[in-house]
Amino acid sequence: MPSLFNPSGKLFEIYPFLGINPVNYSNGQIERLFEKHFTGFEHDTPTSRRKNLFEGMGKRHLDITTISENRGTAGPAGKVGCTYMFASVKLYTPLGFNPWPDDERELAKVRLIYARCLEKKIPITTHCSGGGYLTDPRGEDFSNPGRNRKKVLSHPDYQYLKIDFAHFGHQQSGATDWKQSILSYFRTHPNVYSDISCCGFSSGFYQSFKTYLNPSDINHFLFGSDFLINLLWIDSYNQYLDLFLSDQNLDEPAKLQLCNINAEKFLFG
Repeated sequence: MPSLFNPSGKLFEIYPFLGINPVNYSNGQIERLFEKHFTGFEHDTPTSRRKNLFEGMGKRHLDITTISENRGTAGPAGKVGCTYMFASVKLYTPLGFNPWPDDERELAKVRLIYARCLEKKIPITTHCSGGGYLTDPRGEDFSNPGRNRKKVLSHPDYQYLKIDFAHFGHQQSGATDWKQSILSYFRTHPNVYSDISCCGFSSGFYQSFKTYLNPSDINHFLFGSDFLINLLWIDSYNQYLDLFLSDQNLDEPAKLQLCNINAEKFLFG
């Protein structure tokens, strides 16, 4: 398919994540998803990962059926199918994704996802707040980073998974135990991150957040926007960005760390 736009000179680089809920797939279908969308990732360096993703940006015109089926369009030169369309895997707990199911058949599918992400050096972003599009009554429990996620990260096979806990464990009650669980992972797992997406709606948030930015933990935080969802609580995306950029609670080196240095390390290795 011809290029839909030339990415060179664009203000933003947009790298989609592939959402997977294993209860909707068989083991074979999960294998085919990784083969289709992540072929070649295991051979990447950080430089080649970014180059390959950038070359594919804006050159796909697919619907959800084409993404899910075992067919697609040409990727970057020398790449097959739809590979390098997605930069990461998204696991959304409010919809019923259980990080460590009791059912052995479902656990085998979840472990397959983790194994392929490790093998191919694919980062994982997982929902981690008390909010979200809750369709499964167990969703909030699945989102708790101190429960089933602990079983994952304490397992010797998965201690090096690269995982971003989105929304920094925000709890509507004001409790901080989810945040403390995430912070504890920072100190024992070098590949664990957390983002502050859909959080920064006032200077008060950044005043509180800066207390977590000690010299070691700042290497694990990402900015994150959650656009378009953040528009439910703010007038515009420009206002959301301006609050972050102009807020005096975070200095310029900290903002650069969250938006550039850590984000590139998370996405590209």
